[in-house]
Amino acid sequence: MTPQQAILAILIPGVVSATALVALSFLPGRDRPAEDGEGASRDRIFVRPWPAIVAVAAFFFADLGLNQWHDLWPKDATQRFLAVGVAAALIGALHSLAGRVTLTVMLRVVLGAGLALGVLVPLPEMYMPRGLLIVLTGASGLWLGATGAVLDGAGSRLPRAAVPLVLAATAIIAAPGIFKSGYAGGAQLAVGLGALAGGAFVAAVLRRRTLPGLSGLHTVWLAVFATILLVTYGYQEVPAWWALPIMAVAPLGVVAGLFGKHRLLRVVLAGLVSAVIVVGATLAVVASASNNAAPEEESYYGY
Repeated sequence: MTPQQAILAILIPGVVSATALVALSFLPGRDRPAEDGEGASRDRIFVRPWPAIVAVAAFFFADLGLNQWHDLWPKDATQRFLAVGVAAALIGALHSLAGRVTLTVMLRVVLGAGLALGVLVPLPEMYMPRGLLIVLTGASGLWLGATGAVLDGAGSRLPRAAVPLVLAATAIIAAPGIFKSGYAGGAQLAVGLGALAGGAFVAAVLRRRTLPGLSGLHTVWLAVFATILLVTYGYQEVPAWWALPIMAVAPLGVVAGLFGKHRLLRVVLAGLVSAVIVVGATLAVVASASNNAAPEEESYYGY
């Protein structure tokens, strides 16, 4: 990674995310239901679309650092991350405005299935049999819908810094495992996602009481992370493919924060459990790659 790529992939996404979310926190209006439910429907989540737009704006620089300027829907399916991010931002803004949990889950399921088709359909059938494509498409949709619902629910009950910490830890720790799977570009994008979530964490620490709801940001992060894992599996020589679903499960570690009694403990528990899950998956990939590497050949990690 060159210094320019590091600035685009890490520094700028983090700065954009943190500064924009802090600025948005000064806008008037509520973004959570009242504690007693008065004046707010129980099936509404968040009402601000801006975090989704902030997330895709921050991710744009990470994608630019890797793929430079390109069409929004390039022929190379491994470069369609920005298109996925834009679609996720639109859906994130839509469900944030609508605010209905059922609609949010449905939109995320459709998004998850759509992004899987968008990056896997171009693969020849000998590499991606139709049956496997159907399984991965369904699994991606269900994962995005279910994991997003868990993050939204935890985000409304935990200190606001907990979920961004979980997402940052998951992406950053997963990057070495993705790299060892042969996908250097995916590792770089994962670090960019980590910086994006890290910026949200900084904003939550600075303005924890009034930071806008991050439901839309969750949608963008999850969609891009799912795409990275699918491209890693579909296009690369993955030494331990079963570790990728474990990485996908890591954000669910946020549930551990619900069992803490103090604010700081709840944040630490959520981040720690997610980190442990993804560390295990990453170590498995690294160990498998080391065992399978031929000593006389130099390993190559391409995009």
